[in-house]
This record gives sequence, C-alpha cells and structure tokens, in this order.
Amino acid sequence: MSTLTSTVRSSLISNLESGASHLRRWSVGDLVETNEVSFANARNLLHEVQLRLAQQHGKLGNLSDALSEALDRNSIGRSNPGRPNNDKSHVIKACNFPVSMSIKEYSMRLEASKVEIQKALKCFKDLIYLHENTYDFTYQLIEGEGKEIFDDFSKPRQRYVSDIFDQIMARHGTSVETLADAVISVRTMQEIMDFQNDVFSEESVESFLRSRLIIQLLCDHYVALSKGKATGAVSIGADIVDVVDDAVTEAKHVCDANMGVAPEVVIQPTESISGDFVPPPI
Repeated sequence: MSTLTSTVRSSLISNLESGASHLRRWSVGDLVETNEVSFANARNLLHEVQLRLAQQHGKLGNLSDALSEALDRNSIGRSNPGRPNNDKSHVIKACNFPVSMSIKEYSMRLEASKVEIQKALKCFKDLIYLHENTYDFTYQLIEGEGKEIFDDFSKPRQRYVSDIFDQIMARHGTSVETLADAVISVRTMQEIMDFQNDVFSEESVESFLRSRLIIQLLCDHYVALSKGKATGAVSIGADIVDVVDDAVTEAKHVCDANMGVAPEVVIQPTESISGDFVPPPI
C-alpha cells in the first residue's frame, strides 16, 4: 500500500515520467562550483535528489514486476505449482517438475525457493517504501508545507536544511544492503530450482547503484559545505592511492557483510595515476 498522499504521488509520477534524460550530469567541476550555502544551491541540490529518488522508485517497481512475471511464467511461488493432480479415476495428470527429479525432492526445493522468493519480495517492498518516504521528505521542503523555509534562509534554517540532507543520506544509504539481500535471495532461488531469468542483470543493478551513489554524493556535498568545507564533498589534491584504498576497503566490507567473503585486492601504484584526478561526468 502506498505511503504517499495523492498530491505527493502525483509529483513522484510526474518526476518519473520526465525521464532520466532530464537528469543533470554532474561532474566534479560542477560540484566544486557549487561552493556556497545558499537557498538557490540548497533547492537545486534537493531537487536533483528528488528527481533521482523518483527514478529509483520507478526502477524498483519495474524490477519487482519483472520478478513476479518471471515467477508466474515458471509456475514458481504459486500455492501448489507443479503438484500432481489426481482425478477420481486415480490417474496422475501431467505436472511441472523435472523428470530427473523425484516429486519429494522437487517439493522440498519448491518450499525452499518460496522462502527466498518471500525474502526478495519483502526487500522490494521495503525499498519502495524507503524511496516513497524519502521522496516525501524532499517534497515537503520543495513543494509542500516547508517551502517557506527558503524565503528567509537564516543560519538556523540553513542548519535545518543541512540536517534534512543528512537524514536523506542516512535513510537512503541503507538501500544497497537491502538490494544485495534481494539479489542473493533471487540467485539462491535460481540455484535451488535451476531457474534462469535476467531480472537482476548486471546492467540493472549497476544502474540502480550508480543512481544511489549520486544521491549520496549530492547530499554529502551540501552537508560538507554547511560544515565549512570550501569544496564540499570534493577533495582537492587528494592522494589517489589513498582514495582507491578507501574504496577497496569499503567494497570488501560490503562483500563480507552480504556474502560472508571478500576478494583480495592488491593495489599497485604507478606513475600514470599521479597528479590531478578528475573523473568523467557522473
């Protein structure tokens, strides 16, 4: 069930239908130029976050629908899929389990797969709720009851808006773990039932995580500006080896938390990565 009012839902749908083509492509230079705490920058960054939350919400809905359709096509997740039916003449009708597998083994696998399906669907439900709730957060400041806060952008109000960005970042930051849980459940179900689908293709997962990263970055940038850092979330003159090492450490923590194992990564610095580091537009 939707957690949004009809007005907020209309706003979300409108921003979703505007399409990803309307999203600004941010570069590090763009962030550096957004270098002051002002109502214009606050509204601009908040609106950028809002647009991306709407797109994320749409992606989650599409993934959830695609998974449900794939399960229906393969008769997985129904009340009694593949169960042999006996008519009054005691003739066993055709059923939907592999001929190389006994009915008992198939039934056990089916029950185990149902558990994973419910886990995955719950993850989607939680993610959709999270994005709706966070979108409502941004709506109230941009279009709702809180929009008058930008009329007089005093120090207390600046701190309040910074706290909003911080809360959005904290709320939305958990989405990567929940998505990982959904992916693990679906892949476990696939292994149990020897069932293949492309719901969680590398492209779809990467697209979701990339958009999540931008939301986190935009929020972090404004919070850092509010704390007095002149370049916000951007570090000027950072040691690239340290940056890569921090990224590897974080990635290993995520792998270990979700998979119980993390690959070993060896960083080998070369002269080619020395000097200024400006990645392409995000």
